[in-house]
Amino acid sequence: MIESGLTAHSVWHGFGAGRHGRPTGIASTTITARRPLAMASLSARHGAANGLAQATLQAWGVTLPVTPHRVDTGELAFIWMGPERWLVTSEQGRELAPTLRTALPDLVYLTEQGDGRAVIRIAGPRARDALAKILPIDLHARAFGPNATALTLAAHIGVQIWRVGDADCFEVSVFRSLAADLLDWLVDASAEFGTDLIIESDAA
Repeated sequence: MIESGLTAHSVWHGFGAGRHGRPTGIASTTITARRPLAMASLSARHGAANGLAQATLQAWGVTLPVTPHRVDTGELAFIWMGPERWLVTSEQGRELAPTLRTALPDLVYLTEQGDGRAVIRIAGPRARDALAKILPIDLHARAFGPNATALTLAAHIGVQIWRVGDADCFEVSVFRSLAADLLDWLVDASAEFGTDLIIESDAA
C-alpha cells in the first residue's frame, strides 16, 4: 500500500542562514526571519472605544495608540492598524484571544492571526537604505520616529511595518503565503551592504 501524507515545514524552509552579499567586514544589516509570534487583530465594538481604552489601561497600564504607533507592555504590544483597530503581538508564542477576551469582555472583536502572518526583523545602520529600495514611505527618523508604524507595500506585497523602540530596527508583518517572497526581496535589497541572515527556530 502506498502511504502519502503532508510534512509540516517552517515558513522559512529552504533559506540558508549566514552571510549574504558582501562577504567580508562587519555586516551593515541583520535580517531575522522570526519564529511564529502570537498575534491577534482587535477592533472595538460599536460604541465601546472609551471602555476599551479604560480596560486596556487597567489591565496593562498602557494607553491604546490612536495614531500610527506601537506601544509595548513587555507582555504584549498593541500596534495601530486604523481607527479603533490594532494588531496585538506577543513573544510568548501562545494564542492571545483567551487573554484578551478575559481582560476586555464584550468590548472587542478578535481574530487570531499567528497562523496566518509572519514577521521579519531588519536592523543595523543600513537597514533604512535596504528598506528604501522596496518601500515607498519615508523611514528617516524625523518622519518615522520611535515605535511608528505604517500599512504600506513592500515591492508588490502588502505589509505592516513598525519601528522597534528608538533603535535602527524594524519589523515587517506579512501574510504567511507571501513571507518567503518578502524575505527574498529583503535579502537582495541588503546584499550590497553585507547582511547576516538569522532563521529563528519554530520551537524557540
